[in-house]
Amino acid sequence: MLTNSLALALLPLTLTLANPVPAPADTITIANAGISAADTVPNSYIIVYKSTADDGQIKKYHGEILAKLGKKPVSEFNINGFKGANVVTDAAGLAKVGKNDLIDYIEKDAYVSVSPSTNNTKIFSGPSAQSLVQQPSATWGLGRISHKLRGYFNYIFDTTACQNTRTYILDTGILVGHSEFQGRAVWGANFIAGSPNTDEHGHGTHCAGTVAGASVGVCKKGTVVAVKVLSKTGSGTYAGIIAGMQWALNDAYARGMQKRSVFSMSLGGSYSASVNSAVASVVGYGIPVVVAAGNSNLNAAGFSPASAPSAITVGASDFYDTRASFSNWGPGLDVFAPGVTILSSWFTCNTCYYYLDGTSQATPHVAGLAAYLIAKEGLSTPTAIVNRIISLSTKNQVVNALTSPNRIAYNGNGF
Repeated sequence: MLTNSLALALLPLTLTLANPVPAPADTITIANAGISAADTVPNSYIIVYKSTADDGQIKKYHGEILAKLGKKPVSEFNINGFKGANVVTDAAGLAKVGKNDLIDYIEKDAYVSVSPSTNNTKIFSGPSAQSLVQQPSATWGLGRISHKLRGYFNYIFDTTACQNTRTYILDTGILVGHSEFQGRAVWGANFIAGSPNTDEHGHGTHCAGTVAGASVGVCKKGTVVAVKVLSKTGSGTYAGIIAGMQWALNDAYARGMQKRSVFSMSLGGSYSASVNSAVASVVGYGIPVVVAAGNSNLNAAGFSPASAPSAITVGASDFYDTRASFSNWGPGLDVFAPGVTILSSWFTCNTCYYYLDGTSQATPHVAGLAAYLIAKEGLSTPTAIVNRIISLSTKNQVVNALTSPNRIAYNGNGF
């Protein structure tokens, strides 16, 4: 997960105005007005409606937008009562439509992206799948989450777990034909206009492999669903992320899988109340959302969806149980997981693998664990799932956790 951040040093300045000038009557208050211009999508706004706004009122208001701007909102969303729209217009256009009693707040749409790899190990054809209670020669990450102590390269897991689970990978897409998935990766939806229904970047395929790959995955019998919300450059928008979340929620319910589904979101950007509210709405509908803490070595409270209180926020640790130098931190984190030198599936061929670093790589370890526990223990609510992940976790082993809860993800099956 990559964010562009600017540190601004402002000199103290005191102004005394004898006659303060009132703001123009048509000034629109923007909730995230302080966001860096480099992080915002030009002329794109997310309008969030009050919880009391009904569908009829919103439809009428959208008609007013059409009449005043000559175009409808680009998209609309309604996630468990969290309602809003993405409107593309300039400041003058927003002034025409941005004042309405239905509106709770308006945010500038912002860019969101994946984390860059800090590990450039070459692509290669990787290991064959195992189907054992104890998988030898596993990745160190799988060894770590199945043992209380570090240093193991065998993965201990319940072979009956993960059947009939769906993990929605909101990312760059998935190479669904990769040998790791053995037919358990499916294409869901594409929110990147003009792009093909496949992964053109690699990040999504890598994350999906860690969730459910036959040899490199946590949840080896689970299904992963590609929800493409990031482009071939690894970038997207918050409006697109919210649209992807709504689609995935509707899909899970349409299939009767809402109690056996997980969202995995290894992405992020600047703080956004609308994105955090969308996460809360999905969780309120009964689906856990696992998100990356971010790779800026800063407090995760300044990023979304990392700062969403209802999300399961994951930091990255290395082979030596040290917080990764890039990993965001803070009391809002729920757990750490392996996120350095992680081997997983890659998008360039059906048998290709790649090493990546990032909280993006830590996140699917925990998303896979959430699906694993849903199937193994019959957990049916996000609260039960996060509480179980916390109770199972290995405590007080992370070096330099700073103000983060000192926990490493653990599946309870090792020693």
